[in-house]
This record gives sequence, C-alpha cells and structure tokens, in this order.
Amino acid sequence: MFAHLLLLASFGLLWIYLHFKQRYRFWAVHNVPYMEPSFPVGNVADTLKPTIHFAHIIEKLYKRLKSSGDYVGIYFFRDPVLLVLSPEFARTILVKDFNYFVDRGVYSNEEVDPLSANLFFME
Repeated sequence: MFAHLLLLASFGLLWIYLHFKQRYRFWAVHNVPYMEPSFPVGNVADTLKPTIHFAHIIEKLYKRLKSSGDYVGIYFFRDPVLLVLSPEFARTILVKDFNYFVDRGVYSNEEVDPLSANLFFME
C-alpha cells in the first residue's frame, strides 16, 4: 500500500515538473527573447520574500533586461508575461495594437472599486 502511494506521488510530482517545463518553453516557441525561469517560481522568486514589494521585483528585472530590446518574456510562476521595456513600444501596444493586447490579466470590479475602471485593467 505504501509503495502504491509513493508511486502515485512520484508520478504526480513528475507530471507537475513536466507541465512546468512545457509551460516554460512558451517564449522560446514564439521566438521572443526571454529570461530563463527557475522551477517552480519562474523569474519572480523574490515574491516569496515578504520584505520585497512586487514593484521592486519588476524594477529589478527591468534594470537587468533593458538592454535586451523593446520587450522580453518572463514567467510569473508558471504563466508567461510580456515585459515591455521601451516606452515607444508600450505606446504602440496601447494605441495601434490595442485590440491584440486587451486582456491585462488583472481582475477589477468597477462597481466595488470605481478607480479600477481605467485602461490598464480593461479586458
């Protein structure tokens, strides 16, 4: 019985690991320059430290990657996230190519929080 549970747990952990590895190929498949992720936190391992704010983590990534071009792919745990590094490219996304980038990945409820009803939280 114990061997069955151990085998089942091993297969479960192997499946989780392989799932993450497959997800971590997203930017390579789409030919986007990306930062190599760490299993299972991606590129945001510092989010697990309660003393560092998320904005500082993004700022650190920006400073490290700003010489890479207009944009770079990072991973927030298992999810791929496009980090725009150039103000000109951000303007192009928000004006010209807006229809392709409408899902911001951030939930907002306009009825509860009217200040969240802005361009950056639209879906």
